[in-house]
Amino acid sequence: MVTARSWRAAAICCAVAAALLVPFALWDWPGFANNYLLWSALMLPDETSWISRVPFGVAWALRGLIAAGLVALYLRLMLGWETRLFWTLALTNLATVAAGTVIHNNYVPWFSIWLPLALAEAFAPTPRRGTIALGQAPVAPL
Repeated sequence: MVTARSWRAAAICCAVAAALLVPFALWDWPGFANNYLLWSALMLPDETSWISRVPFGVAWALRGLIAAGLVALYLRLMLGWETRLFWTLALTNLATVAAGTVIHNNYVPWFSIWLPLALAEAFAPTPRRGTIALGQAPVAPL
């Protein structure tokens, strides 16, 4: 199971992200929102994407289903129902690229980097009961 090692580390990560992004949002909120939040959703598709070949409403409906699937995958991972970290990362990155309006070669590393790790994870022996999985911090008994 993938668990946070420390809420302190998560809080520091959020604080650093906020320190980097908030000044830009305060300086030019419309520009920040258009560039950071809406750009990929509003970008017109080109011929490399399936989105250019289906009606507008169908594309948005399918992209919404892909987004719901991404949320479900990450929730499963965070709640401990899914133990395959690299499989989840490969699948979510592949779905993110597939939902995009353009699919060029420079997007392939987004998911291809996780594929060998997901394969290794799939064929790795499962840890015995009472042992610590790779990457999992030991938990002290309460």
